[in-house]
Amino acid sequence: MASNTYTRITISGAEQHTRKGTQGRPKIFADPYGQRLFEEDEAWIKANGYSRNDFVRLATRAMIEKMDNSVYTELVNT
Repeated sequence: MASNTYTRITISGAEQHTRKGTQGRPKIFADPYGQRLFEEDEAWIKANGYSRNDFVRLATRAMIEKMDNSVYTELVNT
């Protein structure tokens, strides 16, 4: 099984014990988004029982769905 520490022996014979770093990207939804919102929006979010992270996630999903379902009028009229 792999270990997250390794030993390095230098030319002088000294041993150095080092811990390996982590790989990959951090989880996106682990921490709240750093979005800036208006004060009245913050109050509305709290009044309706949402967290800031949940609200931004829902708004992003709604915007993506709206853009996917849009039809350009230039294509319809031709």
